[in-house]
Amino acid sequence: MRPKVSTTQPMHSSELARLTGVSTDTLRYYERLRLLPTAPRSAAGYRLFPAQALDRVRLIRGALAIGFSVRELTTIFAERDRGGAPCQRVLLLAREKLATSKVRSVTCKSGGAN
Repeated sequence: MRPKVSTTQPMHSSELARLTGVSTDTLRYYERLRLLPTAPRSAAGYRLFPAQALDRVRLIRGALAIGFSVRELTTIFAERDRGGAPCQRVLLLAREKLATSKVRSVTCKSGGAN
């Protein structure tokens, strides 16, 4: 079960990292690539991520786990963040990932390609 998180309170990068299982370096990397929107800073200079960043990081991690590249995600999120709907592109890429996965599975089960 996932811990309860406020849906309104911003969180420091260390809290977001803990909840998503990534490092704060990874969060900064995602922010540099614009996978995560630039987080505002506290008076002390700490990043304050909105609660929605939790879902975004989980989405990024899930997409990477099924074979999406960081470059693909950067393009998809950029379109989405501009108000676009990259659904068809995501669907096409997901189908390609699934087809590639099936080919690898068959190849592994048959002992490799000849």
